[in-house]
Amino acid sequence: MNIEPDPVSPVAPQPAFQPDSIGQAFELAIQRIFALSQNGGSLRGYLFQLALLLTWIVTAFWYHPW
Repeated sequence: MNIEPDPVSPVAPQPAFQPDSIGQAFELAIQRIFALSQNGGSLRGYLFQLALLLTWIVTAFWYHPW
């Protein structure tokens, strides 16, 4: 009588939250922002415009004479 091992090994269930998934998403975002491509450049342009807009809004409300 030959006992052969089961060809499918049991796999432990994965948790819904994987601790490295946030780190991987952060690394992917950084890679996309600093990529030397047209998409990376346009993304940097959008982020720069957003930073200028937020700076303008903050200073407009900060120095507004109420």
